[in-house]
Amino acid sequence: MKNLARCILIVVLAFPLKAQDSPAPFVMSVNSDFMELHVSVVDEKDRNVGGLTIENFKVKENGIPQPITIFKHEDIPVSLGLVIDNSRSIEPRKTRLDAATLAFVRQSHPDDESFVVHFDFDARVERDFTTKISDLEETLAARGVRGAARSRGGGEERHDRRIASAPARTFTDSRREG
Repeated sequence: MKNLARCILIVVLAFPLKAQDSPAPFVMSVNSDFMELHVSVVDEKDRNVGGLTIENFKVKENGIPQPITIFKHEDIPVSLGLVIDNSRSIEPRKTRLDAATLAFVRQSHPDDESFVVHFDFDARVERDFTTKISDLEETLAARGVRGAARSRGGGEERHDRRIASAPARTFTDSRREG
């Protein structure tokens, strides 16, 4: 019996020593001071400026120059409001205006999301955010001039904070009736 008790005591005392021999779990610790900045540069006429290099930029944090470690040109998706003139003066050119609007969207980033606001005497959200060009085509085709509403895709009640803060591109004719 004494021998059995000694064997159990040896096993119990040796077990923690064996557990210390097992490999420690993998732990990875990383410290990153990387900051990503998205920049768009436009001229005094609000046109994009291209051909810029890393030498054209300086980054400062609390007045202290910071190194630019990565510099690349990218087209990133945006949320965009299409504000479209729907007044009577546009009627003879509505087909061309709608085509220009759709051409603009087709040339944009494929993941851009757009919403449509028509205006004449007032402004109305006709299509909430969408990435589908077919939705925009439907909305443009369904709306007559001067408020002859036939749209099935929108409604003024569908405003949200993203619409209020999204950049807008206005499509209108340059001639206004007095």
